[in-house]
Amino acid sequence: MGISTIVRWTSTDQVTPSLERLRNHLERDVGANSLGRWQLACRVYHPAKAGSGSGSMGPLYVVTSTEGTGRVWLVGRDGVVEGNRELEGVVHRLRSLWTVRQSASVEGWSYSIGDFILRVGSASVGTASKGIIMVVEYLPSVSLEAQLEGALLQGFLDLVLPKGSTTSGGWDAETDREAWESIGLGHSPWTGRHRGWQYVAFFQKQKML
Repeated sequence: MGISTIVRWTSTDQVTPSLERLRNHLERDVGANSLGRWQLACRVYHPAKAGSGSGSMGPLYVVTSTEGTGRVWLVGRDGVVEGNRELEGVVHRLRSLWTVRQSASVEGWSYSIGDFILRVGSASVGTASKGIIMVVEYLPSVSLEAQLEGALLQGFLDLVLPKGSTTSGGWDAETDREAWESIGLGHSPWTGRHRGWQYVAFFQKQKML
């Protein structure tokens, strides 16, 4: 799993962003190779019962993605746990302790472009559309030289997106580094746990969860 960044496609010159338009551009103009459908979900769990110590637990974010063979991340204030679909089943069996308060989902497609994987999809929270989400992964690198790698990933987006595109989100070198340290992820190398944290941080920063 290579380094990645997550952004929202916010606008283009006089054109409202749409997933269909983006897919047509990637396949026709960029020559991207489709890898099939991609789905992502993020659910926020809170302690089911208020009581002694429950406030200190904080929310638990459960992120599921179809990338690879399917990944699940549990993200809390004390760290990140990564696993397969069986991990999500553990959370369901603990539903007497946790209850879902919010959820976001993304439905879209994955593409390969050289050494990059680009995942694009329409995001929604409940019935409300939240625009187009893009995840860029650079397979050869697990380096966390944040300024260099952030520029590399953004440079790729600048090359493959339609002319006049703008994005929000992305790699915030200093803020992300401090957050990784606070939950024991460290600076290097990049791991799948960084990706799980990244999904949650993106949804929070975009005020989607």
